[in-house]
Amino acid sequence: MNMKKVLILTHEDDPHSKSVCRYFDKVGVCYYEVLTDKLIEDYKLTFDLSRGIYTIDGSQGSVDITRTSDWSIWNRRVMDPVVPEDIPAGLEDIVFTETARTWEGLLFTHPGRVVNKPQSNFNANNKLYQLLFVRDYGHGISVPRTILTNNPNMLRAFYRSTPRISFKLQRAPIVQT
Repeated sequence: MNMKKVLILTHEDDPHSKSVCRYFDKVGVCYYEVLTDKLIEDYKLTFDLSRGIYTIDGSQGSVDITRTSDWSIWNRRVMDPVVPEDIPAGLEDIVFTETARTWEGLLFTHPGRVVNKPQSNFNANNKLYQLLFVRDYGHGISVPRTILTNNPNMLRAFYRSTPRISFKLQRAPIVQT
């Protein structure tokens, strides 16, 4: 009988992951925890297309996550890696983007169980997806008239035709000062 193994993608200060790891230790579940914020200094991550294998090397040893593996993945909370101080800002952005795409590649293509799939998170946080889903499948759920536009004339016409309106951002704003 194959025992399930769990790859945990988290960060250094995650108390929830620490608690789950203690539980896994207690009940004998095989797991490999990756502190994603420590990726650059503590781990080596390699994807080999010819073999279809993600290999992760770190302080817990080396694991191969294959396309047919018996691993489950808990996408707890992937964080940007801490980068060395001498990395130029432009390169830092590339490191963040490429790291995120690498984790997404693993999570999107893994054939086993993935808790907190990126596409599910995207759908849960995408207002247009939510509105379309409710419109198509939300039998009995009332959805107000809605537009999304950058056309001032369309907005004015909508405003004139609707006695009460509400404005909502698609995503919480990030304000940098």
